[in-house]
Amino acid sequence: MPGDIRLMDGIVTARDATRADAPTLRAIWKSAFEDEDAEISDFFDSFGGRVVSVVAELRGEPIAAGHMAPAGDLVSPEGARTPCAMLYAIAALPKSRGLGGGGGVTRALTSRAAEMGYASAVLRPSDDSLFDYYNKRAGFREWFYACESRFHARELPRGAEAAARRVTPAEYGEMRERLLRGVTHIGAGGGALEYQRRLCERAGGGLFEIGADGLAACATAVRTDGGALSVKELLMPPDAPPSCAALCVAALAARLPAEVIDVCAPARRGAVGTVARRFGMLRVTSGAQTPGMTRPGGWYGFAFD
Repeated sequence: MPGDIRLMDGIVTARDATRADAPTLRAIWKSAFEDEDAEISDFFDSFGGRVVSVVAELRGEPIAAGHMAPAGDLVSPEGARTPCAMLYAIAALPKSRGLGGGGGVTRALTSRAAEMGYASAVLRPSDDSLFDYYNKRAGFREWFYACESRFHARELPRGAEAAARRVTPAEYGEMRERLLRGVTHIGAGGGALEYQRRLCERAGGGLFEIGADGLAACATAVRTDGGALSVKELLMPPDAPPSCAALCVAALAARLPAEVIDVCAPARRGAVGTVARRFGMLRVTSGAQTPGMTRPGGWYGFAFD
């Protein structure tokens, strides 16, 4: 394909995938993440042909693969926006791990992002131990943080003035940008919002607007295999009191009953939880200064896990 990138790690090479690689891409994806074909198709369909895929080979045999899609813009606290790419589902076949395929794929995708005019690239490591891996192998930096908390249904406020309603990706995107104003974040584009909707609804959840105690919030929620409710993103106004989080969770639990509700939210005042943990990574792909890159911090957003 035009624009193929070949990076050498010993005898491991990385190149752009072609249509003929589609079965291989799915096989590698499934071997690492155990997703069904329909879930994998959701990713490619949601981004409407804007996905770039890379395959790493060892002596001509595929051993690893990964994908890049438009994440939206990297938005600075002042509102400056620069195009940002998202690296996703980077994985090696189990028998080929440790041979350099994942690192080669990551560097190839980052180079392709720069070629295509993305000022930065982001990724969400699937395991905490991979933060060091992506830093050493591909120059990504720990950048985005999150607070996590667990609620139990029996402890949530009763009869609260709170309600949740399902919204479209477009509606959710507008609320999201409003609530993240002043925070470094990834402004999710249309493809990302559509993909999140599909993932949520496939897992018995959805995209929600929440009215709680006179404040407007929004959240994405899915059901886990164990029956718990996982709120992948809870966004509240910066001046929301700590009690607002429980009200929002109560509103979601009224729509999607569960005994246990796990919540992920930005690490800032008004967020859920008290201890921030590292969540996402970022790398500048060009020599130009990127707004929002003055210091680590901010909200990565959808992990799509």
